[in-house]
Amino acid sequence: MQRTAGARLLFSALTFWFNSQIACLAAVFSARQWLVRSTLGPQTIAPFFRSSREKRKQSAQTMKKSKSLTFVVSLWVYGAAGADAPSFQGAFAQLGIGYESINPTHIDSSLTVDSVLVPLSTSVQNVEGITAAFSFGWYQSLSQNYLLGVGIDALPFASAQGDTIVSTRTAVVADDNFHRDYAYNLFVSPATVLGANGLVYAKAGFSIARMPKIRLNYDFTGFMLGLGYKHLLNNGIYAFVEGNYANYDGEREGRTFTQGRRTITSSGAHSLETYNFLVGLGLTF
Repeated sequence: MQRTAGARLLFSALTFWFNSQIACLAAVFSARQWLVRSTLGPQTIAPFFRSSREKRKQSAQTMKKSKSLTFVVSLWVYGAAGADAPSFQGAFAQLGIGYESINPTHIDSSLTVDSVLVPLSTSVQNVEGITAAFSFGWYQSLSQNYLLGVGIDALPFASAQGDTIVSTRTAVVADDNFHRDYAYNLFVSPATVLGANGLVYAKAGFSIARMPKIRLNYDFTGFMLGLGYKHLLNNGIYAFVEGNYANYDGEREGRTFTQGRRTITSSGAHSLETYNFLVGLGLTF
């Protein structure tokens, strides 16, 4: 904040200098007028009074110019003070790496063999692992300390795998792996400056994700929320830490296939929650 203090000090000094110059001009004019009146007669004084009126006019113009210049300097100084906020204005790109938790919830499932319903029991395992996310976007300054951003998160890498077991009363009919294939978030991000080089921000937006499971692709849609902190290092490079949460609506998928002479129809419904905590580096430009 040294830059802000320096700018205000400069403004005070300039304002004092302009006011002192105006006061000096007024004092010189008063002294000149008194000297003329005390040493010259009425007829001789007349030209000086005309000259004095002209000088008063010039003095008034000088004062107007001084005030205008003072106003311009004031704008410049406070503009410089406003620029003290960390420079997160503009485009950004970042890469974060961290922990992720994938939590599918089984809603229901069904299996029919030649139109005969087979009762099922399904269990789904939660998954934890390492993830990476790319983010791109833009922050627009709203005032000295507040910004509003838009952006996109891309999580293009498959998550760790979990187990899904589907069984009937007498046998296990499916023991398969599942994972989160990818996810993308489109968000808005209100932010506020913190300290000399920091930015605290929130994220809220729309999210999509795909989860392959037992030869079915579950394409989820939902919402996401996030909270993070960025710290400007040097030359537009910043470090960041953030946490994100996504919640996806229930999705039902199914398929029908033949096995020998039998016609089999299977379907399942799941919802999904994910969490991640990321640290990484980014660049503003």
